[in-house]
Amino acid sequence: MTVPRSVFLDELTWTEVERSLHAGRDRLVVLLGSTENHGPHAPLGTDTIIARGVGRRLAERIDALATPPLPFGYAAHHLSFPGSVSLTNRTLATVLVELVTTQARHGFRSFVFLSGHGGNRIAIELARSELLDVVPDATLVHAHMLAVQTAPAFTGAVQDRWPARLSDPWGAHGGEQETAAVLAERPDLVDLDLAPPVVDMTDYLAATRDPAVTSVARDLRSHVPHGTWGDPRGATAEQGELFLDAVAEELAGRVQALLPPLSQGSRP
Repeated sequence: MTVPRSVFLDELTWTEVERSLHAGRDRLVVLLGSTENHGPHAPLGTDTIIARGVGRRLAERIDALATPPLPFGYAAHHLSFPGSVSLTNRTLATVLVELVTTQARHGFRSFVFLSGHGGNRIAIELARSELLDVVPDATLVHAHMLAVQTAPAFTGAVQDRWPARLSDPWGAHGGEQETAAVLAERPDLVDLDLAPPVVDMTDYLAATRDPAVTSVARDLRSHVPHGTWGDPRGATAEQGELFLDAVAEELAGRVQALLPPLSQGSRP
């Protein structure tokens, strides 16, 4: 099977996509990001940059193409920080339904949703529930990146391969992990000299991240004035490369098991 020069639809011509589909590459990674506060040291597009970095690596590992990441998501709790954007879950879900429906018409059969922003989870699940009726023959997989990147086991696996001590919590919003990933992809957008002081977010996380009982935090700025937690000062591009590769590898193994085999293709 001929490998396209890029996995991203926006970097290919329509003829390249057609040849890829005819060769049997019928998997598409649907990427979502966000434009939201990530502190004074990292760009608003941090989650979008991470989605593209992980998405490229994931698509390469499962022999798929990928959409460019949607730069806007559901981020209502960030709106007190200038520049942050939030769509409703209904709007985002509608975009995803129409995106998948059009690509299914072209011949894609398997769709893997991957978001660099955990707040997009509800919209993805809403879209998947509707797509079950719209494209009943399609395979619809949600690759929960946030669940992987914040898991203690994943942090431990990366720590085993990283010579310095990772900060705690490593996977914090705008912390070392996310900042390192942006340094790996877009170092020109990070200024560690502006890294904010570390704050105690124990109460906030207990109220919003408990998988059994959760509350809604409508304004992150009321909990932390600079908008992030964790300590980004140890972030490096090398650590970011390790993180992006490791999370893509972890997700690829789990996603691959849920996908049907690639089609044989309609042309040699």
